[in-house]
Amino acid sequence: MLHVKTRKRDLTDRLHAFGMSISYDHVLRLSSDMANAVCEHFKETDTVCPPNLKRNVYTTAAVDNIDQNKSSTTAITSFHGTSISLIQHPNEDGEGVTNAIIKRRNLSPAKAIAPLPSSYTNIFPLSSQKRGGLKVPSTSTQCSLKGDEEAVLMATRKD
Repeated sequence: MLHVKTRKRDLTDRLHAFGMSISYDHVLRLSSDMANAVCEHFKETDTVCPPNLKRNVYTTAAVDNIDQNKSSTTAITSFHGTSISLIQHPNEDGEGVTNAIIKRRNLSPAKAIAPLPSSYTNIFPLSSQKRGGLKVPSTSTQCSLKGDEEAVLMATRKD
């Protein structure tokens, strides 16, 4: 908790010297181990999704771009990103299946987070052709839409 609030190495190590805290290095190892366990879970399940989302619950997404200082001519004073919010709408209390708890492996001596797979960071561009419509490149990940097929058809129909 101390590290979360202050991010101060000196303070954490001083309290550790008095026996009131774990060392700053131990905090960094725990933090990197937790991050690596989450990344490993994403690789094993072949999905990137918050582990606290429940399966079999109607879920909607809100996606928006974030542009700060769009008129800037340098990347130093501007920011462009994407915000993704997932909202679950259970019909009743306790609906859905809780995902497996992500378990930490043995504490590693390393304080580094493993790199993400290239499929997480390299996104192929979409291209539009005049007569062919939008062409989406194939991926190795299989996706399926389950649930209200009528809503899916309405969302994908061409008007």
